[in-house]
Amino acid sequence: MFRRIFSRIMQRPENAAREARGVRLYKSYLDLPPGRPPRILILKLDHIGDMLLGMRAFREIRNAWPGAGITLVCSPANASFAAKLEIADNIVACRFFEDRSHIQRPPNGVLLQRFRDLRLPAFDIAIDLRFGDETRFLLDHVEARFVCGFFTKNIDRKLDVSVRIENVPEQRIPSDPKNLHDETRLLLLARTVIEAFGHTRHPIHTIAADDTCVPFKDTAYAVLAPAAGAEIKQWPNESFAAAGRRLIGNGLSIVLVGDRTSQADCDAIARQIGSERVRDLSGKLPLEQLPDVLRHARLFIGNDSGPGHLAAALDVPAVIVFSGAVNIETWQPRGRNAIALRADIECSPCYLAKKADCRNERRCLTAISPEYVVDTALELSRNKAGTANGGLADAQLPGGTLHQPPAL
Repeated sequence: MFRRIFSRIMQRPENAAREARGVRLYKSYLDLPPGRPPRILILKLDHIGDMLLGMRAFREIRNAWPGAGITLVCSPANASFAAKLEIADNIVACRFFEDRSHIQRPPNGVLLQRFRDLRLPAFDIAIDLRFGDETRFLLDHVEARFVCGFFTKNIDRKLDVSVRIENVPEQRIPSDPKNLHDETRLLLLARTVIEAFGHTRHPIHTIAADDTCVPFKDTAYAVLAPAAGAEIKQWPNESFAAAGRRLIGNGLSIVLVGDRTSQADCDAIARQIGSERVRDLSGKLPLEQLPDVLRHARLFIGNDSGPGHLAAALDVPAVIVFSGAVNIETWQPRGRNAIALRADIECSPCYLAKKADCRNERRCLTAISPEYVVDTALELSRNKAGTANGGLADAQLPGGTLHQPPAL
């Protein structure tokens, strides 16, 4: 599960029964520096058999970042073999384990000095591709933006991406998690690292485009989706209306989307906005045409619902307003340009199903202002337009700095 890192961007409200302490921003992927291929370090310092079992993991990392500069630090016995496999651009030999596994290795101080003598450059990603934790402490001595490996307490620095084998579903592994095949464990770590950076393209992009359903052909517009699977998760209609008016003031038209059950909400919001620049498609737009309407949108604002996940998957600049009813880390939309917002209130997550059951007047939603949501969405839109490869690395959100998501 991702480690939560958050920015406090709102002041504590006065005289609230259970006060919202601020708004937390959640992004779903880690960002690499834009404009150049990443520099990746892989530590694989163990024996020949272990090296062979890591081959498929190496290949997956290479295939995910074909243009990356990959440095592999391995044992001298494996260096020439690794070079023939073309799994790394730079092979660096370092003696860590003895040739025979039953021979005790030197003290960590000696091994660390050997590693420091390599004088490795800085990296974007450093991965210790060994399940055992003997080499994990070396990550403390690597200059890298993100460090990755299997979970262990044998490291001072917190791993940005880590895997706990115990979290694998029991029906898929033997009774003892440590009996999971080593090749499978290494593949699991490699794929987790790749996924943490959102490097795989969502299948939704394969749907053929159909521009005939786009409501505004030559006008920049924002999509608002006020519905959610449960009423307790819905940001108030008044907030959506205020957001719509603010967006119109920033030169955007408004498109309201939703199914037939959301028509009353969308109609109320459209009337409150009170502008000819609002187009209400609720109950009229088939689900299969929604991706086309979203693709052409300048930005998206919605609740924890299907359209929010769809907008995020399509890389539309999206702000998703989350209630405290669910675990945001489990259900936040995942996308290069998506942000989930949730008020920091002590009773969340409450897992309540009905609006009437909330005794705190849904402070988790009402504490999130339309002004902040709109300003965040506009910043995401500007950032995407000014960044060649998308992503949020350079976004400067109003009221606070965007933080990386929690690490796996």
